[in-house]
Amino acid sequence: MMFAPPQEHDPAIDATLQPLWDSLNRHDPDTRDHCQRVGRLAMAFGKAAGLSPDERHQLQVSALFHDIGKLEIPDVILCKPGPLSTAERDVIRSHPAHGQALFSRSGHARAASIAEAIRHHHEAFDGSGYPDGLNNERIPTLGRMVAIIDNYDALTALRPYKQRQSHRRVMDYLESGNGTRFDPKLLRVFVKLIETSPLRAI
Repeated sequence: MMFAPPQEHDPAIDATLQPLWDSLNRHDPDTRDHCQRVGRLAMAFGKAAGLSPDERHQLQVSALFHDIGKLEIPDVILCKPGPLSTAERDVIRSHPAHGQALFSRSGHARAASIAEAIRHHHEAFDGSGYPDGLNNERIPTLGRMVAIIDNYDALTALRPYKQRQSHRRVMDYLESGNGTRFDPKLLRVFVKLIETSPLRAI
């Protein structure tokens, strides 16, 4: 997987967001690296989807901070190598709501809409996701977009608790969620984009 080195400064992380980013960096470098990669995918995805410059910026920041709520998740659960219990899974599933609360206090000019995208990046297009069980276009567009690129990177990257999967296998997984987990129109844009992107996994 191609990604920016952890030391690289992203211009989307301005002075209002630097303290939050520094907190993520100290707490969980693996999640920070994942968020950096998802942020890079977001830049390309937003352009391919025809978003305005302001919308692309909001998408990129939403992607960079989509997992900021994991600051509130205990390390013993966040980094657990084995299967999670039902109670532990519920704790993990609280991170989007924590993320919304944290980002809402950031002072960013677009804090409200970005925090909303952060809250809803684990919703599913058919309403089976969390935390609110929203479906279809009730899910904010930015949240639907982050859901796709978050899944792509999470599955193609090596994480402490899982092995990486191949690009082809992950694309099959994304396609299997077409219309259920993922927005069909946005997924078509991403599929076309990623096949020729330098950000494509092996």
